[in-house]
Amino acid sequence: GCAACEPGQYRSVATVTCSGTCPCSVEEVGPSNGGFSDGDGDYSSNADCRWLIEAPGTDISVGFDAFDTESGYDFVTISTCDSAECSAQVEVARLSGNVGADNEYTSSTGFMLVRLTSDSGFQKSGFNLHWAVRGNGQNAECKACVPGKYSNSSASTSCVDCDAGYFSGEGASSCEPCPAHSTSTAGSA
Repeated sequence: GCAACEPGQYRSVATVTCSGTCPCSVEEVGPSNGGFSDGDGDYSSNADCRWLIEAPGTDISVGFDAFDTESGYDFVTISTCDSAECSAQVEVARLSGNVGADNEYTSSTGFMLVRLTSDSGFQKSGFNLHWAVRGNGQNAECKACVPGKYSNSSASTSCVDCDAGYFSGEGASSCEPCPAHSTSTAGSA
């Protein structure tokens, strides 16, 4: 049968996992969109970093808010896969140098792999990427709201920041007021 997500949780269609030499800075914006980058500052030499967006039963699209790699030597490769193992990859784009913000890349398989590789020469700032999925997905799951956010209804598709002066722990269905003589900014844990 069907079950709605409980208060304190949200329905998530997609997951992003990363591996390799880059810091794993994955920012979940919502249940069906988000973003990630290769980390602060310039990427490292001899980098080999992978980000896998999994959202079976959906179309995945990605675009770049910023893109700067050593042209002809350092590459971001976007591929579609037919499973989370990504054993059979189909290259969608191999990008180097600068990429315009209006370029969008899509996968209709429900799996997309983004890979950054660099040589030992010059390093640049790398990329900031945003992704979105269209469709309900086959493996939507309920995830706990992160600390500093809450959801107060069942069947929620997102978590909301706690107001300034309030805080929450993981999986909160409400925010608690800060104790006397303390305060917080919005979205505080």
